[in-house]
Amino acid sequence: MAIRPPRQARRHQPRHQIRDAFTSAAITAVMLSFALRALMAFLDIPPWTAAWEIVAIPTDPVIALIGRAEPLTRVVTNRLTVGEILASIVVAFVGFAYLASLALRRD
Repeated sequence: MAIRPPRQARRHQPRHQIRDAFTSAAITAVMLSFALRALMAFLDIPPWTAAWEIVAIPTDPVIALIGRAEPLTRVVTNRLTVGEILASIVVAFVGFAYLASLALRRD
């Protein structure tokens, strides 16, 4: 039976906590903006308010793209459309999946 020399300790990869924090904040902001857009459309808040303008900046390109499909432009209640509901659900699902993958990736 041979005696092996001790192995060198493996170097741990530096944790990218700053990158993970920035990614988490960005994903959360996008998810929150889509949820707020759906909530404000449900509550029939006028589009000229500052809150609506702030939320419309990141969400308008996606909603405009969804608005090309005729069935998704149907108004459910007040000004809330099927496309806004669908976009909020999809963004929330993708965002939570990505945030979960960040949590699983950590040791």
